[in-house]
Amino acid sequence: MFSGRNKTLNNKNPYDFDKMYLAEQKSSLRNNFSKIGFSLLLSIVILYLISYGIVIGTAVGIENPQNSFALSNLVSAMASILAFIPAGFFCCAISKEKISSVISFSRAKKEGLAFILIASFAFFMLSNYLTNLFLGNMDLIGIPVNQSSSGFEKSWLNLSVYILSVAVVPALTEEFLFRGVLLGILRKYGESFAVITSALLFGLMHHNFVQLPFAFVGGLVFGYITIYTGSIVPAMIVHFANNLFSCVFSALPKYIGNTYSEIIYGIVVVAALLLGIYSVYRLSKNDEKLLRFSKRTSTPYSGLIQTEKEKYRYFFQSFGIIAFTVLLLAISISDSFLS
Repeated sequence: MFSGRNKTLNNKNPYDFDKMYLAEQKSSLRNNFSKIGFSLLLSIVILYLISYGIVIGTAVGIENPQNSFALSNLVSAMASILAFIPAGFFCCAISKEKISSVISFSRAKKEGLAFILIASFAFFMLSNYLTNLFLGNMDLIGIPVNQSSSGFEKSWLNLSVYILSVAVVPALTEEFLFRGVLLGILRKYGESFAVITSALLFGLMHHNFVQLPFAFVGGLVFGYITIYTGSIVPAMIVHFANNLFSCVFSALPKYIGNTYSEIIYGIVVVAALLLGIYSVYRLSKNDEKLLRFSKRTSTPYSGLIQTEKEKYRYFFQSFGIIAFTVLLLAISISDSFLS
């Protein structure tokens, strides 16, 4: 990739030449990270173009999708597809990577896959419970938080579209972009680095200060599943199952009332936690390297980038990542004041 180091040094000081070579490598590293940031910015632009299109359409007399629960969820699903899938292909194109080289859709070959799925689902059940508890406490101190499926009316059409929008599409599109393309591209800088940075970008993409920490932790789990199993499919399954659980139990009171839905919710959570604890026990017993990641950097500059700290510094110093982070934080602040 870089041939300058092999040129004749002539009368130049070799130390000065190495400094120039190192600066060139660092610049290349920042550029590579910037491409990821620009790809995510593309997805944000697409989402806002869709939003503005709806506003303009409403102004000229087209019915506002927000007036219909089913239609608004269909628009949301289409927006996710149109924003995340092209962004993933764009990121691969400008990074000169093939989709097939960064994403594995193959069947997971790890033994104990069922235990991985159960343990991950149990983790999200606990996370959902703690999230609801946290949001409930925010309501108690006077900070209103909308936790319901706003506008949902009892209807199998509404429920089906709700599941499509909340569970099916995000599991496919978000995993394709974040655990597929981004994690796959970043993985050459080290597995732990790839999991953490892709999870952080995933959390920022939710542009909500309340959801950000939970989305970040969720991104860590999805990334771990992908690395551990060697396939993106298990992460998609867990993502779908978690979102399905959330949307079904947010709609369930409309069908059977609050009392029975809370009883069923409690039973499912307790059962999932018990099975999750057993699954973690079985996994840890059979695999001593269960929670270990490789920090090895497999790049032309692997001998120059010595520490994890350096990789994170170059990542957060890249213009594309800075622009994406600043924009998402600004959107989060704006949404907080407008909500």
